[in-house]
Amino acid sequence: MATFKIQGAFAPGGRLVIVGQVTEGVLQVGQKADVGGTTYRLAQIEKKHQQISQAQAGDSVGLFFDGPTDKNQVATGQTLAFQ
Repeated sequence: MATFKIQGAFAPGGRLVIVGQVTEGVLQVGQKADVGGTTYRLAQIEKKHQQISQAQAGDSVGLFFDGPTDKNQVATGQTLAFQ
């Protein structure tokens, strides 16, 4: 399990991108998180505009999720829990 503190969210082209910091554990592509009441799969992680397969506590990263979603489902300061 990993947790992630949200610093911002964007939806370029209808794909949700959340930026923030991993606060606990290790995030890996393929993990799932509840975003606004819907479960989404983590499709991609980027750190400093480079794609990576995992991020650990303390890393500031961008998270890309599968499926179209509304950036208004998340808020700055919210914490996501990953399975």
